Amino acid sequence: MNDLVSIVMPVFDGEHWLDEAAQSIFAQTYRPIEWVAVDDGSSDASPVLLSRLAAAAAKLGVDARLSSTKRLGVGGARNRGLADARGDAVAFLDQDDVWSPDYLARQVALLRASPGRFVSSDLAWLGPAPDGHATFPPADHAEPRTYEEAWMRIGITTPGTVVARRSDLLAAGGFPSAPQFAGADDRGLWLELVARGVFPLRNRFVGLHYRIHAAQASRGVRQKRAKVALFTEYAHRTVGEPPRPLVSDGVARPKLARLRLELACDLLDVDLVEASHEAAVAVGLDPAVPDSDVGRAYRRKRRRKRIAALPVVGPLIRATTRVLRR
Repeated sequence: MNDLVSIVMPVFDGEHWLDEAAQSIFAQTYRPIEWVAVDDGSSDASPVLLSRLAAAAAKLGVDARLSSTKRLGVGGARNRGLADARGDAVAFLDQDDVWSPDYLARQVALLRASPGRFVSSDLAWLGPAPDGHATFPPADHAEPRTYEEAWMRIGITTPGTVVARRSDLLAAGGFPSAPQFAGADDRGLWLELVARGVFPLRNRFVGLHYRIHAAQASRGVRQKRAKVALFTEYAHRTVGEPPRPLVSDGVARPKLARLRLELACDLLDVDLVEASHEAAVAVGLDPAVPDSDVGRAYRRKRRRKRIAALPVVGPLIRATTRVLRR
C-alpha cells in the first residue's frame, strides 16, 4: 500500500454541518491524506464553502480535490469520489459527521496489518441515540464469519466508520447504483466485499461521531423501501454448481418480514392501503412477525390511525391533543 489515504465526502446542501466535518479531517494526526469532496448539485452555499475549505486545507498540508455532479445521489457521489481517489486506502466521511483526531491513524494501522479485510470503528451518537446505547455496535456484537451472518447483522451503520483498500472497493463495483437501493446502498457494498471474501474487522474505539438530526437522509419511508429492496436482492446470492443460496430461507424470511413490517409502520402515515399490503406480505413471509415488538407497534399505530379517522371522534382527539401540547 502507498501511504496516501483518500477521504471521500459526498456533499449535498450541507452548509450547516460541512465546516465541522471538514475540520475533523484537517485535524487528523495521520498524513498524507487527500480530501476528495464531490458536490452533488447543491442549491445552498456548499460550493462556496467547499472552495474556502479547500484553500484552508492546502495551508494544513491536505490536498483538497473538488468536483461537482448533477444529483447522482449519495451513492453515486461516493462512487465519483472513489473513481477520483489516488490513495491505496479509502475512507468515507459524510458532511454532517465528525471523526476523532486519531481515527485515520488507528484505522490505517489495523488495515495494513490485516490483509484481506476492511476495517470499521465504533461510533458515538451526536443527538438522541436511536437504539438506547451510547455507542454502536454494542460491546457484544460478533464479527460476521459468513456471508449469511453479514447479511443478518454486519454491524456497520455508516461508511464514516470504514477504511478499505481502494482495489477491493473497485473490485466489488463500488456502491450499488440501482435507484431502488438508494439510501441503503452502503450495505450492498459491504455485502459485495464479503461475497468476495473480504470481511469486516472491528476496531474497538469510537472513531466517528454520527449526527442524528431531522434532515438526515437515512430516515423515513424511502430509506426503508431501499432496505427491503436491497436485503431481498442480496438474500438471493448463490455460490457453486448447482447453485447454493448463501442465505438460507429460514434465516431470510423472518428478517425480510420484519423489514417489511417496519416499512408498513411508516406507511401508515402516508398510505394506509400500501401499509396493509406490506403488512400482509410480512405475515406471509413469517406468520410469527405480528407477535414481535414491531408487530405490536404496527397494530397500536394502525388502531390510532383508524380511531383518528372517525368523523366525530377523530377531530375531537386532534383538538384535545393540540390543547395538551400547549
